[in-house]
Order: sequence, then structure tokens, then C-alpha cells
Amino acid sequence: MRFTLFSIVFITSVFCFSQNELSGFYQVGKKDHGKLMTELETGDQIYVIQKPVFELNEVSVVQSGSIGFDGKISLLFELVASGSEKLRIFSKNNPASQLALVLEDKVISNAWVHNEITGGRFELSGFNIKKSKAVKHKIDQLTGKIPIFLKEKFKVYKNRAEYKGEARYSSQTDYEVFMAKEATDDSDCELNYSSNYYLLSLVGNFYSYEYNKSSESACGPMDSTLGLRSIDYTTGHEVNVLDFFNEDDFVTVFKKDTWVVERASSFKIDLSVIKSFDHILHFFKADLGLVALPNSFCFTGFEKGIAKFRFVALEYMGYNHSRHLQLGFELPVKKEMLPLFEESSNFYLGKYKNGLVRVADNH
Repeated sequence: MRFTLFSIVFITSVFCFSQNELSGFYQVGKKDHGKLMTELETGDQIYVIQKPVFELNEVSVVQSGSIGFDGKISLLFELVASGSEKLRIFSKNNPASQLALVLEDKVISNAWVHNEITGGRFELSGFNIKKSKAVKHKIDQLTGKIPIFLKEKFKVYKNRAEYKGEARYSSQTDYEVFMAKEATDDSDCELNYSSNYYLLSLVGNFYSYEYNKSSESACGPMDSTLGLRSIDYTTGHEVNVLDFFNEDDFVTVFKKDTWVVERASSFKIDLSVIKSFDHILHFFKADLGLVALPNSFCFTGFEKGIAKFRFVALEYMGYNHSRHLQLGFELPVKKEMLPLFEESSNFYLGKYKNGLVRVADNH
């Protein structure tokens, strides 16, 4: 039997979520004005004003454009009406300014704007063929036009996932449900809602993801949720960590975990009374004020019948901040589940960006 590898605790703000990376088109600011970023191609550092000139989801089409005398290729962008109007106003009011294309906090292109741009069409030049394809592919992923991950009938896009065309989650659906529920005709107050989803791990048909949701009802307070969930993507049903591991093994390693032992000592809790998984959940909720669910786990690796995984609890800290508590373990996998870990399509925590790996070592 393997015992605890590590324990990780860090605070994640729901509104300043770990994935609060810039993606879109931003005005380049003066020194010390804006967010300091690095150009991917040159390594030069520039400041960008963090409010986008227009959002990435206001790009309707990205395609290859003309080829220059130097052999470099351009990318042709077409914007939806809202993006076109934002770009027109910006280019009219900010002559001789710079506009940066930023993807996930990386400055991909930094272009000068000299004239008013109308019609919502423009080109960015200076790409080689490989980079132009990579940039187009990333934009299509970030705008949900193509999947981030694909396994036969299972597709994961940015902020939505589906199996055989049936949604497993969707930010757009979340938004529509909230607006239909909260909309009122007798209020001038605005409704606000956003939700984001992030890939954690996939083993066979068992998929783990992280989510955060923020909302504001009409004239009401801000509300937020943060967590992670593991499901069987073929059915959409939640799965239990004990589907993979023997309960006695889990209880044993849990009670030997350094963080657990320290907390039990601090709160004068007798760990000998913990004899089941339900007792573990009670320990989190009743004794520590944390929320831990049977499906709040994800995998970090597998080798020779031993799976590495993280079991995650959540504590609300107030002021729309939450604390993720990550406990990392290694345990032998149940015999009947072993074949799932041999599938080539599997991925583990750290493959894709999410809140759990901000300070993680990718074990």
C-alpha cells in the first residue's frame, strides 16, 4: 500500500479565478500602465490595458490571408457587429496606437493602427505557416468552434462538453437558465451571470472537471460557487472515488496524512473514530467546516496498478473567496477498474490549465 504523497492548500478567488488569463485584442499601454506581458515571438515586454478593445468571442472568422514578399503569411479576421463597432470606435479615437492579440496571457501579435477600421475586417501580418495555423487553431478552441479534447463521441469545448450531442455541461445553457429564472420587468437593475469549466483528468469514460459560477440577481447580492466534479461522461452520472479504491485503504491513508493529523490535533479530534468514508466526509463538514463530496476528485497519474489522485474539499472564506484543500494520495486500483487506466486517450491533472495546478507539481 502507498501512503500520502503531499497536501496542498491554496486560496482561489471565484471572481479572480485561477483562469483569469487575458485572451482577446487589447490596447498596448504606456510604461507601468496596464498588465506587463511578454511577446511570444520576440521576448519583448509590453504593457497592455486589461479591458479588451473587443472580446475574442466577437471574432466570427479567422482565415489565411495574403502572403508578403518576405514569405510571411497574414491572418484575416472578420468580426461580428458588436466587435466591428468597438474596433471602429477604437481606431477612430486612438490614431497611431498599438493593438495586441493576446491568447491565454501570451502576446501573439502587436500591430500598429494608423487609420479608422470599418466593416469589421482586418489583417495581421508576419506569421509563418506553422504559427498562423497554430494561432487559428487556438482561437477556434478558445471561441468554442472546435473541441479542446475529442474522444470518439465525447467532445470537450471551452465551457461546454457533450456526448453523442447531449450536453454534459454548458456555460451558455447556464446563462440562459439563470436569465429566464431571474428576469423581471419591474426592475432597472442588471442581471449578471458567468460560468467557466476546466478539464482536470480523464480515465476511460470517467471525466473530472473544475467549475466556477458567478451571478448577480436584479438588485441582489453577488453569489458564487466553485468546485469540481467527476462523472461518467456516457451517462452524465456522478461517480464516487470509492468506485476506484477500496474503502479501508482510503481510510488508512487518510488518517496517516500529515495535514489531517495536524488538524485533528489542533481541534482535539480522535482519528481512531474514523472507520469509514462517511466518517471522512463528516470530519470535513462537522469538524472543520469544509465541504467534501464523494465525486470531488481527479487523477494525477498511474503506474503499475497504483493510481495517484487528489481528493478536494472546499471552504467558503467570505467575500466571494473560497479555499480549495487538495489532499494527494496513491492507492492500488480495484482490479475491475485497471483496464481503464491503460487507455491511450487518458489524460491527467496538468495536461490542461485549471485552478488545481496553479501551485501543483503535477504528481
